[in-house]
Amino acid sequence: MLVYIVGISGVGKSSFGAMLADYIDYQFCDLDDFIVAREAKTITALFEQGEATFRAAEKSALRAISRLDNVVVATGGGIIEDAENIELMRQTGKVIFVERPLAQIMTTLEVANRPLLEGDAERLIALYDKRLPLYQAAADRRFDITQRRPALREIASYLNQVAS
Repeated sequence: MLVYIVGISGVGKSSFGAMLADYIDYQFCDLDDFIVAREAKTITALFEQGEATFRAAEKSALRAISRLDNVVVATGGGIIEDAENIELMRQTGKVIFVERPLAQIMTTLEVANRPLLEGDAERLIALYDKRLPLYQAAADRRFDITQRRPALREIASYLNQVAS
């Protein structure tokens, strides 16, 4: 089974996804890192060629990863803006929407390497408002990961239930 972690930029998809993979004895893949390795360009460089260029690379990378098994995939925050991406994730695995209070995210968010935030943490609020319904619609389940250990146990229990 594939486990796709979705959520707003800065929520902790990559760090939490790696912890979850370790906890459930799966491999871990950060989709952005996969794209960088595959395209031999940074995410920022891809965005500089236009958001459409990045989204095409993202979709191609997602298709490649969707053929794997027993992997936790930390996706980019905007992956849910493409209905085909949502459909592919739902067909090939479980989509887990992770969240923390936005105020908490904003205190730890590094905006410098997040092209859509353009160095402005306030843009996070607008993105969150725009994407929240998409995350909710795409997800099989939603989990608050403010308390990491309890969240790991809850998600592992959920995944065990759906796997049987």
